[in-house]
Amino acid sequence: MTRYAALLRGVNVGGITIRMADLAELVQGLGYANVKTVLASGNVLLDSSATASEVTQALEAALRERF
Repeated sequence: MTRYAALLRGVNVGGITIRMADLAELVQGLGYANVKTVLASGNVLLDSSATASEVTQALEAALRERF
């Protein structure tokens, strides 16, 4: 497993409001382990055996669909 930091730009600024609990739930629902959000920044730490590209694509698609 690799530890990743997903740095989501523009979260909780300029009218884009996402609760960190909802974000963590979404990321966990994608099957990632040890998910932790950092304050209200939109930054997420997660563990995965997937490549960085696969994690990026999965997160982008899920965020677009849900939020």
